[in-house]
Amino acid sequence: MFHVGHSGEKLYIINAWFIQCPPCIEEIPYFGTLWANFSKFQGDIAYVGLCKNPLTQYKDIIDSLHFNVNQVVNGQELLEHYMPKSSYPQTYLTDSKAKIIDVFYRLGVKAQYERIEMRLDSMLKL
Repeated sequence: MFHVGHSGEKLYIINAWFIQCPPCIEEIPYFGTLWANFSKFQGDIAYVGLCKNPLTQYKDIIDSLHFNVNQVVNGQELLEHYMPKSSYPQTYLTDSKAKIIDVFYRLGVKAQYERIEMRLDSMLKL
């Protein structure tokens, strides 16, 4: 069981996406809502976007976001090496030791977001 604030534990939401993926772009506002809904845990939850595209292609989209996120751009090689080839967007929930707790994909944008939120609720006991 994950314990927030225990021994430096932290949850990471890692979202793998790319600009030419319509569902990837569609889900961006959901992450803003998710971030707002879990704002009291922002020290215990980190969001990391892992974008395949270079910064020059991605900057306008990220500038339009209404929340601060950590983004890794030009991540094509990283995604191909470490993430299973599957449909996009893909979201991973990991612990501080990079152990994958859950993977969310192929659900449709709204259903995927709702599943992530339910999983966080159950882990954080909201």
